[in-house]
Amino acid sequence: MPNTLAHLGIQGLTTRALLPDADDKWIYLGCILPDLPWILQRLVRFASNGVDPYDLRLYCTVQASLLFCLLLSLALAMISKQFWKTFAIVGLNSLLHLLLDACQTKWGNGVHLVAPFNWQLTNFDLFWPESFLTHVLTAFGLVYLIASWRRSIRTPPELTLQPVIRLFAFVALLTAYFSLPFLLLMGPERADSHFVKTLRNSRDRPGRYVEIDRGEYSERNSLRLISTFAGENLSVDNVIFNRSATVSVQGTFVSRNQIHVKEYHLHSPLIRDGSTYLGLTVVAMLWLSAFLRGKIR
Repeated sequence: MPNTLAHLGIQGLTTRALLPDADDKWIYLGCILPDLPWILQRLVRFASNGVDPYDLRLYCTVQASLLFCLLLSLALAMISKQFWKTFAIVGLNSLLHLLLDACQTKWGNGVHLVAPFNWQLTNFDLFWPESFLTHVLTAFGLVYLIASWRRSIRTPPELTLQPVIRLFAFVALLTAYFSLPFLLLMGPERADSHFVKTLRNSRDRPGRYVEIDRGEYSERNSLRLISTFAGENLSVDNVIFNRSATVSVQGTFVSRNQIHVKEYHLHSPLIRDGSTYLGLTVVAMLWLSAFLRGKIR
């Protein structure tokens, strides 16, 4: 996926072109909504080693689909005074986020736009995260945030819990967002989304094609290894670096624990991760500043 700064800039500009009076705060919240499951995945894996990494991946895959992004958008709109407008802004930006994600080249990754009817990943494969275009979008996002900061915090978010039915609807929709994915895990697994089925069934691996997105490459005891999202280290050939690296690979299993690599791509995680953390921090500060200004008034 593009980093958060890139999303904030291009989606902010696009949304305000379509809805000139759209509140930047809701725009930015919609920008990060599809990433919430992946943030949750990191937190869960950090807090507990007892969670099955494959089921967790499937759970987050379902939550990150357009359907569940719209479900969460609907929940958030319930606590906004301008229900339909807020839903339109947040839902639109969830869609824009997924479409922008789909434009990047991501082996073994992608987005789900028509789930649960089809769990095949959508990936337009237009440019790599390290491309010049990504750097331009990132720089534009930072400039856009700075330029629109005063406008963004000028008014406090118009939130409400009235009538009470809205509060019940908010809780019900939020409960559905976190509980319904458990009923849909088999869909992405059957489609081998993120190659979960291939990686989980280790006995059936030999001869199977596989892609690994942004695995950590390392060398141990003369073995060249790449880690999967499940934390498993697999032996690889045709990949040689003199240092640790973040790499995406395409290849075929020659045994349970070894991949013959056909293609690989070296990533630059520092810029991507740093821009994402900066973008998330700015959005949090923007919402907090808007709340504080409302309190002072």
